[in-house]
Amino acid sequence: MKKGINLITKQKKYLHYESIFKVIRVMMMVMIIIFFVILIPSFIIVAQQNNQLNGLLEEKKSLLEYLNQNKEVEAEFVYFRNKESQLNGIINQDVNFLPYYNLLTDSLKQASPSPLLDAIVITKDRTVNFTLRFSDTNSITSFLRFAESDKFLNNFSQLVISQFGIELKKGSSNYQLLLLGKFNPIDEDKD
Repeated sequence: MKKGINLITKQKKYLHYESIFKVIRVMMMVMIIIFFVILIPSFIIVAQQNNQLNGLLEEKKSLLEYLNQNKEVEAEFVYFRNKESQLNGIINQDVNFLPYYNLLTDSLKQASPSPLLDAIVITKDRTVNFTLRFSDTNSITSFLRFAESDKFLNNFSQLVISQFGIELKKGSSNYQLLLLGKFNPIDEDKD
């Protein structure tokens, strides 16, 4: 038989301490369970966010490598975009040259003899200056008669002779007329 020393001399006190230790033990178990219930989902959420962050970092790394490899292509796109904006600017400043040029050349073909169109400038507001070249004085007078006709003048809202010049070369001479004017608007829809 074993003999033990009871340090707690009173049984009542001993039972009281034993019940306090049971409550402490149960509270510790509940706290550990609550701790694991909170800790495990938090750990899972942090792990998922870490995986997502690693995926984004890998994607960023691959995109940066792609950009480094394709710098020339990007430079070509920038060059193309600049050229496109320049072309759009030119189109916005376009004077719609061809219809007015065709109108003038068709009108000049009706003159006999037909003068040679030497130079032409048409601005956006339909102002025109053009130089005609003639080989002799008879063709100039013939053209001036034609130029005073309604057939020719109906194309212009105003037209004046700005300059007259003679080019003398050995054995031949050329005559030049510089005319300034403004075309009447052309209805481009009717063709």
